[in-house]
Amino acid sequence: MTVNAPGVKEKLVLTIGKKEASYGEKTLTLDVPAQLNKNRVVVPLRFISKAFNAEVGWKADKNMVIIRSADQVEKYKKLYQGTDLVAARKIAVDLPTNDENTLDNTEEGVYYQFVFPEGEALRYYYIVGNLLITKLRMM
Repeated sequence: MTVNAPGVKEKLVLTIGKKEASYGEKTLTLDVPAQLNKNRVVVPLRFISKAFNAEVGWKADKNMVIIRSADQVEKYKKLYQGTDLVAARKIAVDLPTNDENTLDNTEEGVYYQFVFPEGEALRYYYIVGNLLITKLRMM
């Protein structure tokens, strides 16, 4: 099985049942080999993520694994740990959302506006025309 990541020239090659994988010119050792389970390949997620310099986190309260690709790690550091509030807010606004707008806009004098509470980047109000939508980014 071959795994690759956008923008990375090296490929990670795993073999079902083997504890060794190749990554570019290197040979890497896995804790657990890739396995075949009901016609699906099951791979060690942390191993693959680390091979591509991705950041792996666990949110126990949501029983969720979060993987951030190497090209996104710096962006999320700016968002959660940075001191540049303007940059953090720009990142927060561009994050994907599952929110669905079920209200209609009157289309009268439509304008778009983001309103952030003072000193915050992850909570904001998005105004579209006469609609006010609250957003809260948790990850």
